[in-house]
Amino acid sequence: MPNTAVRFAPAKTPRMVNQALRSLVRDAYENVPYYHTLMSRTGITPEMVQNSEALCRLPVTTKTALLTSDTNAYLDRHTNPEKCYHTSTSGSPPVS
Repeated sequence: MPNTAVRFAPAKTPRMVNQALRSLVRDAYENVPYYHTLMSRTGITPEMVQNSEALCRLPVTTKTALLTSDTNAYLDRHTNPEKCYHTSTSGSPPVS
């Protein structure tokens, strides 16, 4: 049996995880129209989501909202919609 070393990525510290979360929430707020509108409508600002415990402040995106909103509203403002393609699935059964 060959002698091979297994390498694991270093674990991310809670500080690193929270920093990435804050960056993700801020980016969504600043660059994705749907999430900017959703947060603004409910009075949420990116500064209010500092860690994973604060995620419960974010409103839930429903299936109805996804199906009835403008498709481009979910795209980052730097994305060219003409370079995207639409796809769908047949769905999945409800989870019981």
